[in-house]
Amino acid sequence: MGRVIILIMILLAGRGKAFPLDERGFVYYDSVTYSLYLERSWSELTEQGKEALKKGIDYYYLRMRMGIAAFETENYARAVAHFNRALEFNSADTAASEYLYWSYIYSGRELEAGNFAGGSPATVRRKLSYNTRSPVRSVSLNVTGSYIHDRSVIDEYSAFGDPEFNGSQSVTRKFRLFGASLEHEAGSSVLLMHSLGYLAKNYLFWSRENTESEFFEDARHTQFQYYLSGKILIGEGLLLVPSLHYLNVRIPAYAVVAGRGGRSMLVEQYLNQHDFAFDLALERNFGLVKTGISAGYTYINERQHAQGSFLLGLFPMGNLNLYSVSEITRYYDMDSVSEGGRWVLSQVAGMRVLPQLWLEVGGTMGDMSNYAGTGAYYVYNDTAVTKGRYGVSAISPLFDRGIELSLHYSLVMKESSIVISPGEFDTGINTIEARYHQITGGITWKF
Repeated sequence: MGRVIILIMILLAGRGKAFPLDERGFVYYDSVTYSLYLERSWSELTEQGKEALKKGIDYYYLRMRMGIAAFETENYARAVAHFNRALEFNSADTAASEYLYWSYIYSGRELEAGNFAGGSPATVRRKLSYNTRSPVRSVSLNVTGSYIHDRSVIDEYSAFGDPEFNGSQSVTRKFRLFGASLEHEAGSSVLLMHSLGYLAKNYLFWSRENTESEFFEDARHTQFQYYLSGKILIGEGLLLVPSLHYLNVRIPAYAVVAGRGGRSMLVEQYLNQHDFAFDLALERNFGLVKTGISAGYTYINERQHAQGSFLLGLFPMGNLNLYSVSEITRYYDMDSVSEGGRWVLSQVAGMRVLPQLWLEVGGTMGDMSNYAGTGAYYVYNDTAVTKGRYGVSAISPLFDRGIELSLHYSLVMKESSIVISPGEFDTGINTIEARYHQITGGITWKF
């Protein structure tokens, strides 16, 4: 009899411990999350809130508390989801609207922030000072310098091959690129960026035509480029991103002409080459993850290429303090049925190391010839094939002054071969490997 009583007492004791858990409902979660909110116990509040949501308990104040907890711990991706849900319960709430706006801003989704603010009530727009904002988002200036690592590649150059073929070879010595960009709104759902660039390049140039050879140790050409890119918001976290890059290359050409007295002279002339790159991407932001697909077309060095890419971005902390972006691209020479496609892999990782300093490391690997990188921003129109590009960047946003400073270093590996007329690249004839140091400094004014 005694054993039966003890067993009953054990069962009742176990039931007594489980009973409060089973009975946790709206009153319990409302009380505990409110207390944790007052105590600023953000981690505990988040766990209690998740538990309530799993039980189907979902209401305005719970979402606000969980959103503020996420915001205070800088998980802005999670905060966006909670404040959006809070506004579904109470669309007129100005506090949720303000929090949502800044959550978009701090997670790098500025176009969605502007679109949301533009459609908000006048009271919210006044609090955010949105009506007084300039449509210009930023103005940037940057300078890039590149030079060859080993000068002996130039100094010891010699061409060889069948003297019967016509062809040419160039090896870049150095270049300087000056750029300026303007980013502005074109309505509440469209953001446009314009960029102008001027490049001056020095290079070794050898050519043979009709068995006659020419050699210039320090040839020069210039390049003017214009880049246009747009971000079009077509849904929550969904962007359409078209990009166009035009390059006008001014190439020196040399001709022998008859002069006075029957003398012949070597005259420098210039040829204008027009290169284009176009890209259309669709990007989807899921908060902690961003994905994208794109299709592109290039007409470079009088050859056509088609390419397709897949992008994956990871933001494990729900903010921009730690991120990784990977992209894989397959591209094809449309003018050569015999050539198979080529793969290009790009990887960037960045993190915040000081309150106002981010570091990025990254690299791009693959055979890049007549190729356009992410968003057609980088165009590889050199006759040499770029085999790899690896670099590190330091970015310092001094937003209290509206300024962002950046410094970037890249090590670039290239292979130059003799180009057989009329434009067969990467022939493998007289291949020269060269490395380049490339440094870019930039300043951006944010508005």
